[in-house]
Amino acid sequence: EWTKEYRFLCAKRLIDGKRGLEMKRFEEVINDGTVGVYSDNELQALYRRMTGQNLEVKDSAKRAEAVSSVFKECDVDEDGYLNMREMKRIAVHIGFVGSDEEWREEYNE
Repeated sequence: EWTKEYRFLCAKRLIDGKRGLEMKRFEEVINDGTVGVYSDNELQALYRRMTGQNLEVKDSAKRAEAVSSVFKECDVDEDGYLNMREMKRIAVHIGFVGSDEEWREEYNE
């Protein structure tokens, strides 16, 4: 299922699946429902699971900061894109269960 969603996302947004999503595309995806709609509460929960810290989201400016915080938390190599390894962090927190090898297969299919 994740593979289908990722392929759809890349095709719809003209994203190079090997390189990944830059911040602007990530924000669009989180906010427009391309791969589901992330409520403020879900965004907060995702960040909390990733960092153990709370994230305040109470208006659109705070939401933009929250999306940026999640992106930065995942962008380990700080290149401005979420690559395969970095996207796995999000996938795991939204339901992907599998090994690194299974993730590589899912991501690259």
